[in-house]
Amino acid sequence: WHVGGIRNEDWQEILFGDGFDVLPAPEDLNTAYAMYQGGGLSRIDLRNGDGTSVQPVPHDTTALRFAWNAAIAADPFDANGVYFGSQFMHHSTDRGNTWVIKSPDLTTNDSEKQNQAESGGLTIDATKAENHCTILCIAPNPLREGEIWVGTDDGRIQHTTDGGATWTDHAASIKRFPQGAWIPQIHVSPHDADEVYIVVNDYRRNNWQPYLYRTTDGGESWVRLVLEGGEVTGHVLSVAQDPEVASLLFLGTEEGLFVSFDRGANWKRWEHNVPSVPVRDMVIHPRDGDLILGTFGRAAYVIDDLAPLRSLAAEGNGLMEESLRVFAIPDAYQVNFRRHAGARFPADHYWSGANYGGGARVQFYVHPDTADVYGKDELEWSIINTEGDTLRNGALTADGGIQTIRWRFDTNGMDWPQRELKKKKDEPNGGGPDVLPGPYTLAMNLGDHASSTPVTVHPDPRVPYNRQAHEARNLHQRIAMEAAKPIVDAMNEVQRMLTTMGTVKDDLKWIPDSLKEDATALADSLDGELTRIEEIYYQPRDYKGTGSVTERLNSILWTAFSVTGGADAPGGNAQRALERLRDEGKAFADQVKAVQEGLWLEWLEAAEAVDRSPSRIYEGTGKQ
Repeated sequence: WHVGGIRNEDWQEILFGDGFDVLPAPEDLNTAYAMYQGGGLSRIDLRNGDGTSVQPVPHDTTALRFAWNAAIAADPFDANGVYFGSQFMHHSTDRGNTWVIKSPDLTTNDSEKQNQAESGGLTIDATKAENHCTILCIAPNPLREGEIWVGTDDGRIQHTTDGGATWTDHAASIKRFPQGAWIPQIHVSPHDADEVYIVVNDYRRNNWQPYLYRTTDGGESWVRLVLEGGEVTGHVLSVAQDPEVASLLFLGTEEGLFVSFDRGANWKRWEHNVPSVPVRDMVIHPRDGDLILGTFGRAAYVIDDLAPLRSLAAEGNGLMEESLRVFAIPDAYQVNFRRHAGARFPADHYWSGANYGGGARVQFYVHPDTADVYGKDELEWSIINTEGDTLRNGALTADGGIQTIRWRFDTNGMDWPQRELKKKKDEPNGGGPDVLPGPYTLAMNLGDHASSTPVTVHPDPRVPYNRQAHEARNLHQRIAMEAAKPIVDAMNEVQRMLTTMGTVKDDLKWIPDSLKEDATALADSLDGELTRIEEIYYQPRDYKGTGSVTERLNSILWTAFSVTGGADAPGGNAQRALERLRDEGKAFADQVKAVQEGLWLEWLEAAEAVDRSPSRIYEGTGKQ
C-alpha cells in the first residue's frame, strides 16, 4: 500500500520473457511459477528472486512440444500440485521437482504442422513460436477431483474424469465448431461442476468470427453464446465468470470487453474507461471483487468492486427501478500507506496508474427520478455499530445513477478554530478517532427512502494488531477534542467581535467624527487587543513567508493529536502534549473572556450611544 499511485518501480520482474502466464503457488505467498517461451518453467522464490528450473524433461525419446505460452494450472486439490502442458499433460505433486505424464498425446500430432525446423533455404528463425500441435490451456474442475479439461492449438477439446486414465475429445460433437481452431481458454464454473465455457478463435485462418461455447451437462451438449453480427465484435480471447454470481460473465475479445448479466444470453460492450483493445486475460480478485484485465499493448486495467454488477445480475433490471440502493461493501482494511522507495519527488520520470485510495469503498444507486426530487445535501448516510450507536454521519447530494464514496474509518470529529465566521453545517465534521476493527452498518436515507448494508473493518494484515493500544489512542484523541473545545469557542467569540466591529465601523462612517470619537478610540484599542489574541493561535494576517520560529497555539493543538499517529499506545510524551493543550487552551480562553467582560462592553456602550445597534449585530453573528 503506497501513496502516490502505482509507479513503474512497483513492478518487479521475476523472470525474463516476452509475456507469459505467471501462476502464484497456492497457500504460499512467497512462491510463483513463471515461464518463458517454448515451455521454459521456473519456480521462483519471491523473497529473493531465486529461481529453480522445473521444466519437464522427456521421459523417453519422444521430444516434447510446448506452445510459445505453454499451459499451466494449479491443482485445486493439492497445494503442491501443478499441471503443465506440452503435447502431453504433465502433473507434479512436489511443485515441479518431479513430473508424471497423465495423458497420451492430446493433439492431432499432425506431422504437416511440425516443420518449424525447415526454413526453405533462408537463415532459420525459429523461436518456438512456430511450435504447433501443442496444449494451450489446462482447466481442472475445482468441484470434482480428477476431472480436467484441456484445449490445444489444433482444435482438440480433451476431457478426462479419472485423472487422465481416459480421455474424450468433444470438438467433433460441437455443431458448427471450426475444426482445427485454437482453444486458448477453458473455464470450469465454480458454481456447477458440469458447466464449462470454451473460448475458441480461428483468426489465423482468416475466420474472424467470435466463438464461445458452453455446456451445462459435462460435455453432452453445447450451445454457442456469441454469433457473428451480434453485439460481441472481434474474435474471442478470454472469458471470466463471477465466483459469487454465476450469471455474471465477462468476455474479452480483440476489440474490447463485454459483459453479460444473464449467463451469456445477451451481451453489452463495456464502455467505461476501457478502450477497444485486445483483452487477452481476466481474473476476478477473490478478496476485493475487482475485475483485472490484461490487454495486449495497452496495460492492465482494474474495474473496482463488482458489487453493483453482481446485484444487477442476481436480481435483474428491477433493481434499477428502486429509488435507493446501497450495494454490498467489500471487507475494508485499516492499512498504513507509506511512501515509495527512492525519490520522493520523481520529477519528469513520474509514470503512475491510479491506486486504491484507502477506506471502505461504498457504491450506491439513486433512481434518476428520485434524484430530481431532492436537493443539495439531502442524502444522509451514517455508520452504526452493533449497539446501534451512530459513530459517523454526513450528507451529500444525490445524483441519478451509481455513485461511489469512501468512508475512511473515522468517527464524528470536532469543529476546529476558524479565522472567518462560516455558516455552521448541519452535519458534523469527520476526522474523529478511527473505529476499532469489527462489524458495522452503513445506512443511507433520502427522504422516505432507505437502504443499508454491512461493512466489516479489519486491521492491517501486515503487522500484529494491538486492540488495547488502539483503544488508548482513541481515548487520548477524545480527551484532546474536549480540551480543544474552549479554544474553538473562544476563537469563535473573537471572530464574532471582529465581524461586529467591522459592520459597525461601516455604519459609523456616515456619523460626524465629533459624535463617534469615543467609539472610534475604543474600537482601535479593541481591534488591537483582539488581533493580539488571534495571533496567539494564528500567524499575523499580513505575514509573508513560510514557517515561523514562534510557537503558536495551533501547533500545540495539532501536536496533541499527532502524537497518537502511530500504532502504539500514547506514552508520557503524549500525555505532556495533552497537558500543554489544556493549560494553553485555558489561558487563551481566559484572555478572550477578559476582553469580553472589559474592553468589549466599553465599546458596546460607546457605539450604542451614537444610535447604532452593535449588540443586535453581535447576536446575529451567533446564528451563523
